[in-house]
Amino acid sequence: MELAVIRLKDSVYCRNFSDLSGLAFFSARTCQTFFVHQPLKRAINLAKPSDEMSVDEFIDHFHDGQLATVNELEARGLLVRV
Repeated sequence: MELAVIRLKDSVYCRNFSDLSGLAFFSARTCQTFFVHQPLKRAINLAKPSDEMSVDEFIDHFHDGQLATVNELEARGLLVRV
């Protein structure tokens, strides 16, 4: 199984598994794990998995016409708390 690891600034890692339909990551701010579905994941540039970003910066990469909040993404079924 091939995977890319994104290191977040708060030393939390999120792993992108190539055989899954999205991306799971842990938010240290909310102490919750989220799963990002494939359509939303495609909107994020994961070409440089060594880049560091905070969870908030990670969320800020999601655009669908306008910047979406976690709750909006969750309401549309693109982001799921697990």
